[in-house]
Amino acid sequence: MFESNSFFKSVKNAFQFLVKKEGRALLLCFSIAIIFWFFHSLNDTHTANLKIPVQYNYTQANVVPLRPPPEKITLNVTGIGWGIFTRSLGIKQNKLEVDLPKPTEVKAISVKSILPDISEVVKEFTLNFVIEDSLKFEYDSIVEKPIEIYLDSSNFKLKQSYIVEGSIQLFPDKIKSRGPSKILSEITDKITLKLEASGVDRDFEKTIEIPNSNKDWVEFFPSSVKVLVNVIKMLTIRKNVEPVIKNIPKKVNLNKLKIFPELAYVKFELLETQKDLGDSIKVILDFDEFNENDSTICPKYIAPSELQEVVILPGHFKVSY
Repeated sequence: MFESNSFFKSVKNAFQFLVKKEGRALLLCFSIAIIFWFFHSLNDTHTANLKIPVQYNYTQANVVPLRPPPEKITLNVTGIGWGIFTRSLGIKQNKLEVDLPKPTEVKAISVKSILPDISEVVKEFTLNFVIEDSLKFEYDSIVEKPIEIYLDSSNFKLKQSYIVEGSIQLFPDKIKSRGPSKILSEITDKITLKLEASGVDRDFEKTIEIPNSNKDWVEFFPSSVKVLVNVIKMLTIRKNVEPVIKNIPKKVNLNKLKIFPELAYVKFELLETQKDLGDSIKVILDFDEFNENDSTICPKYIAPSELQEVVILPGHFKVSY
């Protein structure tokens, strides 16, 4: 225990000496000596690993690397220390240029096949060996693919008494995708977008982004679509209408002819903008359909096609004459 305490005490004393003025001077001299020794050693021959940047040249258009080739290659070289030192700092750093005439058809390049080019890049050194045995990569062609856009409006809810006038419009309903052919081949050519809203009581417009799970590789043109919905209110009309009697037989005394009830109760729906059409509905009692068993006629109606959900009450009119 005593010896251990003495050791730590000696270290503490040495540290306190170094932080004093005399100690700082000694530390400076020591640092200068190391620097001189380091630069002197650079005049000697050394062996080291150097990382050389690689530039890949190809003329084929619309090509993208799915798996990029290595940006640097590691060489074991022997040479003067100054040269190795400057190279390691990136000074006078020549690039290794590798030609790829058909990048989409090749997956790797053997280092042996480009040894002459490598030796030329580090010609001031002796090339001992290359760490990598090959340069691996994967390129793919950029292509375009059409995609059809569909809309799921099952969760698009209108306020009561409102309807969609016409149909829901989608602009555009076809887009283009652009990206590597390998990735586009795995993407569907149909995309369904969900339109969700509730309590809608006016014209509706919304921009929906096209979902893209491959943003790093695939682009959509355009990247969004616009949805337009024309919404209109439906009116519920209730009114009493005097029936029109047709095909009255000659034997019927018109003065004694009576129907019960005298008025028909009519209910129907139509667009708010077409409410004037409600006056054109007619209730018809046709004697050709007179039921002699109970002396009734089942009513019919004539109305524009714009009138919907038409109801005539009662279902049978009592006739006497």
